[in-house]
Amino acid sequence: MKLTKIFTPFLLGVSFYFMAIPISYSYAQQEEDITIIDTLHPTLYMNGGFGKDEADFMRRAGRDFGLRLDFSERKDNEFVADVRLIIEDANGVPVFVLPYAGPMTNIMLPEGKYRILASYRGKTEIHTVTIKGKGGTDVQFHWTGQPRH
Repeated sequence: MKLTKIFTPFLLGVSFYFMAIPISYSYAQQEEDITIIDTLHPTLYMNGGFGKDEADFMRRAGRDFGLRLDFSERKDNEFVADVRLIIEDANGVPVFVLPYAGPMTNIMLPEGKYRILASYRGKTEIHTVTIKGKGGTDVQFHWTGQPRH
């Protein structure tokens, strides 16, 4: 397995750069082949969780992230991907956008109140969360639907 993507912008200066790189490298050394560790505006996140090994890794790694999201559907809670994800701060300003999230997404955000909009197959679910302390916050998005044929 190999890490598919590592990118660290300097938008918050050298201090953020040195904070994010050790985390990225520590995960890269633990697993040879996990989906994504990436940064966006400059939010560090991981997206993936396909298969048992990758899902287990995402859960272990998620302990270091302030927000952990799971996406599923139907009564059998089947994981889903291709979820359009938008996270807004308390002022309604988008702070994180991911057009193809799931089935699990771990995001490192500062403490605060956030509104999370997740859209799958034309249906949007909205959750409001407050991130505080070291424990982080878990949010499950679940859509009902018909079994795929």
